[in-house]
Amino acid sequence: MPDSLKIAVVQPLLKKYNLSYEEFCSFRPISNLKFVSKSIEKAVAVQLTDYLTENHLHEKFQSAYKPCHSTETALLRVQNDILQALDNGDSVILVLLDLRLLTPWII
Repeated sequence: MPDSLKIAVVQPLLKKYNLSYEEFCSFRPISNLKFVSKSIEKAVAVQLTDYLTENHLHEKFQSAYKPCHSTETALLRVQNDILQALDNGDSVILVLLDLRLLTPWII
């Protein structure tokens, strides 16, 4: 792909209208790419997804970037695993981390 198609103008966009303009985590970066670049990106993504699906190369427990999978399906999987472990008499420890606090250090 030519270098001219790899250049993007990144603009911060407020995630929700009621969030603070003063907090870094209130924004998401939006890349404005050329139409041709976006078209190539989409075509490659479709081919890659088809290849991974046909050859069963997706991670078994990955929910992101898979059709018919979402954060809800990931949470249901975790809940189901916990309930099965408890039914088997196993102990369960769940550790949840709030990584939003790291945002100022990630650039």
